[in-house]
Amino acid sequence: MKKRMRRLLKNEEGQAVTEFAIVLPALVMLIVGGLILGIAAYNQVVTVTAANQGARLGAALAADEDVPMHIAVSRARASAESALSSTTGQCSPASAGPSGDSFIVNVSCQYALPIPFMNNSPLTLQHRASYHIFE
Repeated sequence: MKKRMRRLLKNEEGQAVTEFAIVLPALVMLIVGGLILGIAAYNQVVTVTAANQGARLGAALAADEDVPMHIAVSRARASAESALSSTTGQCSPASAGPSGDSFIVNVSCQYALPIPFMNNSPLTLQHRASYHIFE
């Protein structure tokens, strides 16, 4: 019986599998966390780009004397909302309009993070872009 016990204690077969089983949950959490962070960063970039695109178009149209301001506002809003169509969140309508010598567009979106078994509130990403109206 003692010989058998010593042989089992010295036997190292399966050691790599056991170590892998211990490390696997932490490795999976790191990979999934990186993916979730990447999704959030992508959505932030889309939100910022949408606001900048709308403000740039609005400022360019507002500088044109032949374009009425309400047309510039509606086209800037439509441009921002069109750029938001590639996101995975729920976006509120973009607000756009002139403010002094600038054209401002506000964009706000809420994203539900795909984290199971957690009652988490959605991530709100927003951006305010302002472009100077050159006349």
